[in-house]
Amino acid sequence: MSVNIGEKIKNLRLEKMMTQTELAGDQVTRNMLSLIEKGRAVPSLQTLNYIASRLNVSPSFLLADEKEEKMMLKYTAISDILLAFKNQNYRICMDLCKRIGNRFIEKDNEIGLVMAESAIALAVEEIYSDRIRLAWQYLDDAVLYSSQTLYSTKHIEAMARIMFEYLGELSPSLVSENMDLELFGYNYAKEICIDNEFCRYIVALKDIISEYTFEDEALELHIKGRKFIAAEEYDKANSVLNDILKLDVRLPGILLYHVFEDLELCCRQLGNAKNAKNYSLEKMSQLERILS
Repeated sequence: MSVNIGEKIKNLRLEKMMTQTELAGDQVTRNMLSLIEKGRAVPSLQTLNYIASRLNVSPSFLLADEKEEKMMLKYTAISDILLAFKNQNYRICMDLCKRIGNRFIEKDNEIGLVMAESAIALAVEEIYSDRIRLAWQYLDDAVLYSSQTLYSTKHIEAMARIMFEYLGELSPSLVSENMDLELFGYNYAKEICIDNEFCRYIVALKDIISEYTFEDEALELHIKGRKFIAAEEYDKANSVLNDILKLDVRLPGILLYHVFEDLELCCRQLGNAKNAKNYSLEKMSQLERILS
């Protein structure tokens, strides 16, 4: 099979953000490298070995056809990818996958699944780090990568669907490019993803489900507070919600936004206009911060 070595060298050089001069070094002229990349010259074995070493790949990789190239890239990276995934180092995992190249990610079921799982985990991390727009992008990425694998990814799509609805209430500018929220219904999604604590919290928050339990005390208290609000027991709700603010932990901004929103409602119902106004201001401050 004919292999365009020059194009492969150029693509690798650009992926590593190297100029022709940097790749050529002191053993190949830039003009010769340019001719090789354009397919107008064939590198000698010595030159091929030199260029491969500069690109940190094997000479056989440069000579491989697309199918062989994919297998070699995956074989080289897969152990590190799976180790990063096992240790929940999802950013490293995604970076290692992306180094293989998008044209291979789209054709590899295993890599696509790992990317989808990593993206959904990073979305939750970004929510807790108050980077809502970045979290939204990871959710969209998770849906995209899910579509590129033959493995079952309904749990990933369901988690994305639940979190899309939760985050989408914050701003009309948050719109999914890869998922039709009407087609992938909320009621269907919630039955699939409740094993994930954060998704379980979102479902409990929306449907006022009190029997769910949470390791995160703040989530547990918030659901308890919402239950009191649903029962119109505003004094009890106010007390529980204030207990969340007293916790000696860093609370994610989106949780604080909803807690202040609920406290504003309680104070209005209890006739405390001053505190209601203060909580309203706190709520808007949190919203501005997490969407910036």
